[in-house]
Amino acid sequence: MLTALLASLALAASTDWTATFGPNETGTYVEAHAKLLVVPAGTPAAPAQEATTALVAALRQSGKADLVMTAEPLGDVSALDDQAIVKKAAALPVSRIAVVRVFPGATGQPSTAVVSIYDKSGTATGALSGTSGQLLTAMTGSAGNEGVSSSAVSAITHVQKEAEEGNKKAQEEYDLKFVGFDDGITVNARTGALLATWSIPFQGKYKKPLEGVDFYQAIGREDLAAKFNQVMAVRNPLVYSGLALIAVGLAVPLVGFVTTDWSTPYNYSPVSLFAGLGISVVGFTLWGVGIHMDPNPVTAIEARQLVDEHNTSLRKKLGLPPLRASLQIGGDRLGLRLSGAF
Repeated sequence: MLTALLASLALAASTDWTATFGPNETGTYVEAHAKLLVVPAGTPAAPAQEATTALVAALRQSGKADLVMTAEPLGDVSALDDQAIVKKAAALPVSRIAVVRVFPGATGQPSTAVVSIYDKSGTATGALSGTSGQLLTAMTGSAGNEGVSSSAVSAITHVQKEAEEGNKKAQEEYDLKFVGFDDGITVNARTGALLATWSIPFQGKYKKPLEGVDFYQAIGREDLAAKFNQVMAVRNPLVYSGLALIAVGLAVPLVGFVTTDWSTPYNYSPVSLFAGLGISVVGFTLWGVGIHMDPNPVTAIEARQLVDEHNTSLRKKLGLPPLRASLQIGGDRLGLRLSGAF
């Protein structure tokens, strides 16, 4: 019990980034009078943000930099590569952009923070890496390129490329599995009156149509797919048996008409006509009940909410940042159908 407690305390201590970034040690990696922007990047965002908070505090306490800015003005940059982040920071009053990425260690091992420092042209001017809970080693020599070995920069670049490649693969998987809707309207070309609206669910960038139960399976709701199938198990027999009875109802009086001996006056019996009519009425009733049964267990609005939840969960599972709401006009998401005489 005591051993487990000590182990948990040691692990908690190993995640303390304030113990990693000592002000004096961290200051040796910064040029005098530098104006820094410190940006957490990579997914998930929380570990990088924790390391960034400790790094910013250490840089400010070191007294080496004239300005240390945090990355709020840039918005969410967790999915961007370093060059894109540097470009986005071009308008800010800084001379250096420090990009912080955190990589988890093996089971029971501390994480590593990799910090790459760029000038506003995107040229790397420095780099450092620190292990969570372990004090950063001070740089010997002047800050900037002189204190950073080529092998260290190469190793950090390799790690960053691996992270970016992982993000690219995750985005590709998301692009194949996300669910969306193609919406459209039908209007009268002469009057402009709205005749109908339509919405077709699809999956992925290639827009695979999702019909019936496929929609619920695509968003991972097997419970709703089961309810859909239960209703269809009742609906289909009603519809098809109704159609069959309608056909029989039409056939019975026809058979009676064909088989009647018309050489004898008043020989045709109306029994077959009434029987056929009764069978047809039953058939129409069954068909009408079946055709009006909606197998969908959710409304159209609820379906869109489920799609949003699915896409959000999928991005989180793949380690991608959440989507931001945006307004798009045009493209292939709006359909228009015209009707009327010209």
